[in-house]
Amino acid sequence: MEWYPKWRRLGVTVGLALALAACDKPADSGVQPEFGVAETGWERTAFDVYSQNLYLGGSTSSLFDPAVIADPLALVAAVGAFWEDVQASDVVARMGEIADEIGRRNPEVVGVQEALQFVAVDLTGAVPPVVIDLLGALEAQIGARGLPYELVVAQETTSSQLPLSIALTEAGPQITSALLFKDRVAVLRRTDVDVTDVESDTYTFDVPVIPNQVHIKRGWARVSVEHEGMTHHFVNTHLETQAVRPVNEAQGAELLGIVAGLEGVTIVAGDLNSDAAASEGAPSYTQTYENFIASGFADMWEISPHSRRDPGFTCCQADDLRNATSDLDERIDFVLVRSSEGPIPGEDNRRGHFRLDVVGDRPSDMTAGGLWPSDHAGLSGSIRNADGTDD
Repeated sequence: MEWYPKWRRLGVTVGLALALAACDKPADSGVQPEFGVAETGWERTAFDVYSQNLYLGGSTSSLFDPAVIADPLALVAAVGAFWEDVQASDVVARMGEIADEIGRRNPEVVGVQEALQFVAVDLTGAVPPVVIDLLGALEAQIGARGLPYELVVAQETTSSQLPLSIALTEAGPQITSALLFKDRVAVLRRTDVDVTDVESDTYTFDVPVIPNQVHIKRGWARVSVEHEGMTHHFVNTHLETQAVRPVNEAQGAELLGIVAGLEGVTIVAGDLNSDAAASEGAPSYTQTYENFIASGFADMWEISPHSRRDPGFTCCQADDLRNATSDLDERIDFVLVRSSEGPIPGEDNRRGHFRLDVVGDRPSDMTAGGLWPSDHAGLSGSIRNADGTDD
């Protein structure tokens, strides 16, 4: 999949649709966090997290074609094709694969991005609405497996509508059916996890498609929990794409300000759209990843065993998810960790305290129908607190 952003392409078309309706080296891992605070001789059990971009399910490339945008009939056809792609992406089966992975990993908290809900509405009332809800499908698949998870928070970000059909009248084109959608970032918790605080919001910085009318928004959600006497702040986010680099970097800086004063362990997870292995000038590069590292966050992939033999790519599979072998070639999804207790004093003290696995990136993870669970791989992380002995 090309690096050019899905939502940037879709966002421009959203604005036009509404108008119609109205008329190569990884960065240094930086300061490493300490999780000492335990009594001598006692090692804390791991705090496990899971992060997954769920993928909206369809290609939006045709929606960005100027010839399509200029022609209402062509635009409607393109939206219809996109909607067919979403329906063909077999959301239920894909969310089933992700639910299976959650069951295998048994994390304390789960963060998901691109948790979209689509509603196809016949404005004449002749046909019942058709709903595809990625977050709802994931919850249903988790429930069907008897897994002990429940939704804590879902922060809505971008929401709007696209024309699915029009009637040409003397007054001009009139939309007769529409595709409504809303995007969300969400956090689920294992039901035995003690949640102490919840906060979420959208970023101040966004992409104005039509000023004062349509903006492409991104958001974040924080769930704080107590784990064996220590507060862990799990922050799930999805930042703007690299094509709008100033917005991506501004959102990243805003998030750093939001988490700056948190005491205990802070875990930032999600799709940051900032390639850790890219250099200045590369289309997948923004400075956001480097800014987090410079602010004292540790990249769990860099301090995990797998990083010595695996590039850790997380993006992106083909738009239709049917590529037989993995196309992942960028590392833009992360689990980043920082502690208010300060850095670990020495390489040896990290051994066994951090583990991060890339999941959903093997052919065996595909659905029975031959689809990848998402265009992004997921990340399963384990943080084991230091025992304070420094030996």
